[in-house]
Amino acid sequence: MKKLIQKILFYLARAILKKYHPQVVGITGSVGKTSVKDAVSLVVSKRYPSRATEKNYNNEIGVPLTIIGANKSPGKSLIRWFGIIVKAVSLLVWKDKKYPQMLVLEMGADKPGDIRTLTQLAPCTIGIITALAPAHMEFFPSFEALEWEKKEMYRHLTSSSCALVNIDDPLLAKEKDALHSRVFTYGTQPNADVYASDVSVQCRFLNGVYTGGACFFVTYSNQTVRIELPSVSSVQMALATLPAVAVGSAFQIPLETVADALRDFHQPQGRMRILSGIKRTLLIDDTYNSSPLAARAALDTLRSFEIDESSRRIAVLGDMRELGESSKSEHYDIGRYVAEKGVDILVTVGKEANEIGKGARDAGLNNDFMLHFDDADSAKIPVQNLLKKGDCVLIKGSQAVRLEKVVEEVMAEPQRAKELLVRQGSEWK
Repeated sequence: MKKLIQKILFYLARAILKKYHPQVVGITGSVGKTSVKDAVSLVVSKRYPSRATEKNYNNEIGVPLTIIGANKSPGKSLIRWFGIIVKAVSLLVWKDKKYPQMLVLEMGADKPGDIRTLTQLAPCTIGIITALAPAHMEFFPSFEALEWEKKEMYRHLTSSSCALVNIDDPLLAKEKDALHSRVFTYGTQPNADVYASDVSVQCRFLNGVYTGGACFFVTYSNQTVRIELPSVSSVQMALATLPAVAVGSAFQIPLETVADALRDFHQPQGRMRILSGIKRTLLIDDTYNSSPLAARAALDTLRSFEIDESSRRIAVLGDMRELGESSKSEHYDIGRYVAEKGVDILVTVGKEANEIGKGARDAGLNNDFMLHFDDADSAKIPVQNLLKKGDCVLIKGSQAVRLEKVVEEVMAEPQRAKELLVRQGSEWK
């Protein structure tokens, strides 16, 4: 039944695109897809009626739902699926004058062929690959196979389309001269079409009070403006807004308008989001997912926080799933990185995360400052008991580990969990 619904949605969504001809911004990559999608959506909505992928609807079912305009998956309800199909048919039978002129679509790749399928469904006006790194490797025989899959985003583009290339990523930068589409580069190098400089993040948690934010200057076509991001806590998240500046520039949206839009950018749920914790602690909630590249970036952010001398930096790290044969070594290396970053206390959650503990121990972290739990439920109360006033706590793991349960246990306002945390829908309970 699932495959039948998937096929019906595919053909209906493709027919809708052919009828309404919206411009499509497609976003894939190993990290940062949702953050980039949110930033791009903020920018393009200043000029175009637009719609963006909801939640993590980035697969062969989620992308058609976005195109149709269904913001909630019906799950196993055949009646609701029928309602969505009726809605799609009505868009084809009648003309909806309010249908978006711009679609911002996140496209994920869990297995070979996914990006090809999604770009066949929704050919892109602009294609973005955020970065390439080992992540979601479970169904790929090698990193090179994953790299090839992601680069389908570029290969499918036509001469009238535009590839946005992150020249800070060497695996992407080498592609720019071989592409058949137009190319628009962005990055922190002066030779990029859209160039970010003087990236600054200042985050402090002193005397129980958090202050922070990020800013940078961006230059395009000999014009420079300051981008201010009051809700951003890391360099990586600040730079996740740079593709949105590039999209705006490609669509000739003035830089001042782009800067104004991005002031309202908020880090998505479960993605380096700052929350108040119990006992006047600070939480960095990065529980949406995890990969080696993202875990290192999150630990960099934890280290960068200015905290009181008596306070502690605590990392609660879960399994990084879908890494295939490299899983053991990647977890071990993250453990070594934990020790190198001067984390005071390490809590690991999940079977694979045992290797994080081994790596940290071998790199010098005292075993007395390490705890391990089999799952999130068993970690909740011990982490709560562990916390002391002034602690700064990073909580990060792959989706399957469900570390948002730990966040809910130690956040200062658990009654706002549905608003602030990831995976709070009934389908996750």
